Amino acid sequence: MRSFYRENAGFFLFIFAMMFFIVNKVDGAGLYEYHYSLAKSILKSDVWMLIVFAAWFFYTRKCCAFVSSTAGKPGHSFLHIFNTLSIAGRLLIFVCISLFMLLPLLLYVFFIVFVGIKENYLSASLAVLLYAAFLLLFAAFNNLRAMRYDVAATHNTQNHFAPGTDNYSVILLKFIITKQPLLFTFLKLYTCGIVYLISRNNTNAMYDSSFPFLFFTIGVLGNGTLLYRTSLFEASQLSFYRSLPVSLFKRMRQYSLFVLVLLIPEVIIVCCLTPTHLHISDACSFIFSGFGLLLLAYTITLYKNIDKRSYTVALLMLFFTAYVFLLYNMLYLLAPLLIAAACLAFFTFYYRFEQNMAD
Repeated sequence: MRSFYRENAGFFLFIFAMMFFIVNKVDGAGLYEYHYSLAKSILKSDVWMLIVFAAWFFYTRKCCAFVSSTAGKPGHSFLHIFNTLSIAGRLLIFVCISLFMLLPLLLYVFFIVFVGIKENYLSASLAVLLYAAFLLLFAAFNNLRAMRYDVAATHNTQNHFAPGTDNYSVILLKFIITKQPLLFTFLKLYTCGIVYLISRNNTNAMYDSSFPFLFFTIGVLGNGTLLYRTSLFEASQLSFYRSLPVSLFKRMRQYSLFVLVLLIPEVIIVCCLTPTHLHISDACSFIFSGFGLLLLAYTITLYKNIDKRSYTVALLMLFFTAYVFLLYNMLYLLAPLLIAAACLAFFTFYYRFEQNMAD
């Protein structure tokens, strides 16, 4: 459980920041009032409740995938000693494990149920409680099933991403699609959804692009978790392909294409909002700044095999940099500077990264 929270520290920091750090007082309403109204909205609207249920299910599947991948590693083969216990004993253990892995979700469930009882939404509160119990049992049974697999069978994916003749950016995209589909889907749905819901309130009479840009930046940097895992995949399984005689300019183009494809959902939603809810100039700032942020975030991973904690700090620094440019109304300078910094970091760190891999 400790390794799960440590490995997903960036993901939890992103969610925590979205839920607590960026909430200011509006019309006398503070943090508690904000979450109270959010819980009421979930209980009152069936559509909103289904969206929240889907997000919870994605998180539960993420927990199950972590347990399954951990059980399949040769270094964790000792975990299969649990198979000597009875089914009831194993199920009890995995219920406890799932309880701690789903703890952030369950705490918010209890808050929603509290609001529902207080506001007399009893049937909706019962539905939320039953669904949370279902997710807990679903995770426990999935973890129980994962432990039944033989270690060699679950770890037999070493050559699944053999380079072959594919383009390098295609290989990286295949890794995202096949190995990180739930995280990718959640990040895109959240970012596109929140940007659309905020930006659609913009009109010619009341127009503000700063608030949507703030959420857009947070959502784009949330892809840092995907980029970090992709860099680990590169270091562990693509060392041969990286050593092929390919020019730095070509490799940079491949990285740029990979980042650009990752950004396609955000680009689509920004284009849909233009020009009715976003000015063309602001839309261009959104797209190019997002591209620069992602490209720089990925090239940072080339620096001395950067660890997850340092990488999270680097992402926070990128966010505050974008925030400073937003405060001083200089977004037109942000994208060129980010892209230039990404190119400089790539041409500086790439061969050092190769040397670190060789060491």
